[in-house]
Amino acid sequence: MTLAEKREIKKEELSTGSEVNTNIRFFFSFHSLPFLEKFKEEVRKNKPNIIIAEERPDPKFNLMVEGKISIAEYMHGYTYPFPEYCINFYELLRELRREGVRIAGLLPILASKDTYSAVREAEERMNRSIQYGDFGGAVDAMLDIIAVHSQPLKLADEMRAREIAKRVKSGEWRGSILVEIGAGHTRVKNLLKKELEGFQEVSVTSVYPVRKSVEEIFRKGVIDVYRPSDELTRLYLYEKKPSEEMKRLIGARAVIHNLIIDISPENFKQDLIYRATSIVNHLSYDECEKMFGEIIKMDTEMAFTYVDKYLKKRILDEYIRERIKKMS
Repeated sequence: MTLAEKREIKKEELSTGSEVNTNIRFFFSFHSLPFLEKFKEEVRKNKPNIIIAEERPDPKFNLMVEGKISIAEYMHGYTYPFPEYCINFYELLRELRREGVRIAGLLPILASKDTYSAVREAEERMNRSIQYGDFGGAVDAMLDIIAVHSQPLKLADEMRAREIAKRVKSGEWRGSILVEIGAGHTRVKNLLKKELEGFQEVSVTSVYPVRKSVEEIFRKGVIDVYRPSDELTRLYLYEKKPSEEMKRLIGARAVIHNLIIDISPENFKQDLIYRATSIVNHLSYDECEKMFGEIIKMDTEMAFTYVDKYLKKRILDEYIRERIKKMS
């Protein structure tokens, strides 16, 4: 019996009203090729009959998944922060659709003209602060950018949870459901659990806790792959109230991250982004301020090398001091 035939039997069972539990599993992804391999493993292991992809509302998505238009045609006109991942992910979705898996896209886009204007104004302030060597001003502007970005994301997370719950409650989505979603949106799982309270036949779980998946896939801790801007966004989404000191530390790291890495699509290199993240997440606020003064006149490549060498030297010096201390 083929995989497609097995899934058709599962669909028939679901439509007869027999008692079949609905299992919703969240796959929190860093949108990298190693995570995509884990996603493939999960699909082959648990054989979901529905996959909900983190994808913008676009009628072309279904056409692309069905193979009626090319992946290149679907992606044309949009900027993708993880283009290589997206291409490989779309190829996988098309393959799974041919095998009978139902594919749905769900990603509410709520950023308004006011949001874009506020972000643009804060970005201009940050650029001016960098131009004039005003570190505190750059940090203030970075914090404003992240705060403005977080508001529509927060509402979008709530809408995602409600939409999934609505379709599950109506019976439209039943069975084994796999939700592909960014690692910064773990809140959606918690919101969905609340939306489905009282529905004993529905379970909501995650494939991996984010921390465990990062350690297993990257052989590193979250601090080495989670960008400071993403960490602060996550705190805002969860309505956490970090201390002013912690907030400014994360903002300072985000400023340095921007100065040492080029994330434009034509120069995007994911491995360098992770390396830059690992570097800045080990800097103190004072070190960020010191690095800022040294690198604002450098291009990103020179700035990256400078900060990387500084951190390596600091770590080596700390190691030597600790060795001497133990020997004395």
